[in-house]
Amino acid sequence: YSRLQGAMLERIRKGEWQAGAMIPSEKRLCDAYGISRTTVRRAIERLVNQGLLHTVPGKGVFVMVEREVDGLDMGSQLRKALAHR
Repeated sequence: YSRLQGAMLERIRKGEWQAGAMIPSEKRLCDAYGISRTTVRRAIERLVNQGLLHTVPGKGVFVMVEREVDGLDMGSQLRKALAHR
């Protein structure tokens, strides 16, 4: 899952997945990377926990929008996470 997580971060960093955009479905990620749904879910969960993605039940998984949430600058968290890649 860490390789997928890195690939997903890279797509965000390069702007392939823009802030607010929905990422591909779990099934599409499974097919694209030849991995199990469990592995995809684990990578997504880690990125959600880092504040880089968020899930909307029944809709999908989205790249976090750069904004302040509860006094935290989510944009700076995103930039920090991407800078460490």
